[in-house]
Amino acid sequence: MESTLWVEELRVCTIEEYKAGYVVMRFRNAVTMKDEDVEEMNEVFSRRLQDRKIPSLVFVSRNSSASFESRQKASRILAKYSTGQALIATSTFARMLANLYTTVNRPPVPARVFSNEEDARRWISPFLRPTEES
Repeated sequence: MESTLWVEELRVCTIEEYKAGYVVMRFRNAVTMKDEDVEEMNEVFSRRLQDRKIPSLVFVSRNSSASFESRQKASRILAKYSTGQALIATSTFARMLANLYTTVNRPPVPARVFSNEEDARRWISPFLRPTEES
């Protein structure tokens, strides 16, 4: 079992950091991400990661949405704290959302969409640097 350093429960997602050196974001189903949700994510990353950049596994949910502006803000925040982004989308609609994010928002860090967690973890492994517990 992997060791979790911290977990934050937000309205639109759960964010966890693992000692292995990555963050997991699990977006909830059927939510609409608003600007205040993006600000809350930024606050969590700022407080928890400070100036560190680490890779992220992002589980894209089905039946969720966000305005173009909120997606752009979220993209900038993720890029500020991330060295690479593996987006895991298991439904057709979630894959469409994830592909839209990578093609329209064009994150400034490597980002790729996967249909399963195993392939996403394999792809992101070169970005990993184990995190020291504080």
